[in-house]
Amino acid sequence: MAAQVSLALAHVNTAVDTIADVADAREAIEVHDYDLLIADLDHAPHLLLEFMKSKAPRHADLRKMVCGGRDAMGAVKAAIDLGADDFLMKPFDAAELQLRVGCLSPLTSKKSESEQRLVYSFGPVSIDQSTNSVWLDQKLVELTPREHGVLSALIRRPGQAVSKEQIASKISSLDSHADPTAIETYVYRLRRKLEHPRIMIRTIRGLGYLLDLRRE
Repeated sequence: MAAQVSLALAHVNTAVDTIADVADAREAIEVHDYDLLIADLDHAPHLLLEFMKSKAPRHADLRKMVCGGRDAMGAVKAAIDLGADDFLMKPFDAAELQLRVGCLSPLTSKKSESEQRLVYSFGPVSIDQSTNSVWLDQKLVELTPREHGVLSALIRRPGQAVSKEQIASKISSLDSHADPTAIETYVYRLRRKLEHPRIMIRTIRGLGYLLDLRRE
């Protein structure tokens, strides 16, 4: 199903991350702002339902679509009770999937301007997810999309190590070949653009990178 979904949504300019493992999904959702979760309830339904039940409050706006065959109807009902927004019976065709996804996506536009605005700040640096703008001491900083993705991953977990794999998942829709060397390059460039006496991007050997305050 994953290949079918990716192909269908690629035709409507929608980036898709395919995640086969529930544990990996938990990690990915912490470093990436997804608009829609599509869960295949024909595979590991109990794990998927536990995942939907335990989602952190900050992910409450994430739209959820569940898919399954007739044998998964019990899991589908449970998913709807847990807040799934839509259900798609398998097998389905690309046009139906595109229509359902299109019907869910506009819901986010009904939020007020203040609700849509999402700003993360750490020390003198701020990142506005709604406009993709970055500010350092209230001065606009020009970043590439990949540098923006790296900063977005780090600023969500200030003072905590973020692995190269987690950063790669954040920019996966931009760079399908974000190997460790590429991540190191993006971090190097970001460090230069965010050079400041109060903050730094620290390398933690074996763990990754963290956004930290400089010690006096």
